[in-house]
Amino acid sequence: MLPGSTRYYNRPVSFNQGVAGSRPARPIENHTQNGRDITPLIAKLVNNGLPLLLTKFLKLRRQGISPDTLEFYDFCLKPFVKSYDLTPEGINGFLGDLKCGNAKHAYFRAIRVFCNWAFREGYVKQNPIERVDPPKISEPILPSLTTQQVEQIVRRADNLRDKRIVSLFADSGMRLGELASIKYSDIDWQNNTVTIWGKGQKQRRAPFTKRTARLLKQVIASNGNGCNL
Repeated sequence: MLPGSTRYYNRPVSFNQGVAGSRPARPIENHTQNGRDITPLIAKLVNNGLPLLLTKFLKLRRQGISPDTLEFYDFCLKPFVKSYDLTPEGINGFLGDLKCGNAKHAYFRAIRVFCNWAFREGYVKQNPIERVDPPKISEPILPSLTTQQVEQIVRRADNLRDKRIVSLFADSGMRLGELASIKYSDIDWQNNTVTIWGKGQKQRRAPFTKRTARLLKQVIASNGNGCNL
């Protein structure tokens, strides 16, 4: 459909239900408003409107972005650019039609990055996301394991490696990839912390308990201190 044309479905928008914190749900069907309120520059450079502008956006992402992040943008933005305007009204309408709880905020974050890029590159005269409030997020208190429960899980692990992994996960909350890359030189035994490279290539220190310190030293005694833990 060419920019400037408008088509509506008679049936209401319907969306898959999403679980809070899970991957956002895709729309099942929606109404179409492709191209409306797109600036002449977009209409000139991108004949089919926002979907092709999204393709350009994905191709021009800065180096270092992971394939998972690109997939996230693609997943969240495709249903928006196919069916809604790149305007505050269009963004609010899209977010309002979603029925996926806290996952709405994932869509909002993706749209915000897309809008900032389109404004910076001159595809829109005003940044529409500046007039859109982020969706509210419910923050229930999540259940956590007690110290006794963690101790029980560690005791039941089959081998020293699994005991160390479970104990370090419970103490630090680090990701699996972060744990797998830990070296002996990353550990500060005096303060019981380990230096890791987290998401976005950001370095941080994660704490661990005396229980984990004891298990780590057992691993080092058996494997040496010149390799990953």
